[in-house]
Amino acid sequence: MEGEQKKETRFLNMISPEAGEYLLKSGTMIQRKRGERIFEEKEEGSPLYFLLEGYASLYRSSRYGEDRILMVCASGDLLNESSIECARTPAAAEALSDVKLLSVDREMFAAMLEGNFALMQAVCRSLSVKASRLYHQLGNANGTYPLEKRLAARLLRLSKEYGSDTREGRRIGFKVTVSFLANLLGAKRESVSRYMSGLKKKRYIRHEEGMLTVTDPEGLRAFLDME
Repeated sequence: MEGEQKKETRFLNMISPEAGEYLLKSGTMIQRKRGERIFEEKEEGSPLYFLLEGYASLYRSSRYGEDRILMVCASGDLLNESSIECARTPAAAEALSDVKLLSVDREMFAAMLEGNFALMQAVCRSLSVKASRLYHQLGNANGTYPLEKRLAARLLRLSKEYGSDTREGRRIGFKVTVSFLANLLGAKRESVSRYMSGLKKKRYIRHEEGMLTVTDPEGLRAFLDME
């Protein structure tokens, strides 16, 4: 079974087939390799990017040059809704896997929204989903929850939303590096690496060549409940 995050929360699954077909005809197909930038933070005049295949991260860089991953996006997501009204993109995007994207002119899409209430609803709902995820992330980043358990919870969530079932367990659909997890959690790479080793020794997870599988989700949930 593919990732369990509800497909109806992904933008391209919220719009009508007619609107989707119009976007495909009006946009430009582009591809990016894993690790390549899709757009930069504060990029001006950026088109809208719809993720057709693969996974991408949205992130921001601090004044000290440290990246903080805000969220992971998957096939069907609109990456930069805020660019519809804002001249600059508030975050950057990077391909977590090889991706296929649809690039659509911002002004053309804004014109589509006029008089199309259903399409506007889809934009609002997509923004709402992202805001909800950010609120949840902020709530878990107050420093009172131990990093090891924050890591375990995030691995469970990633496997649920972006994983698929294998004989070994639930494997996340893109390469998960220690640096990626550190940027996702806002933690030191060394600390994340140490706790990853602990979770592997307990056989909760398997991590080989960047591919991460949650081999014992029930054990990992029980670990989260431990005092």
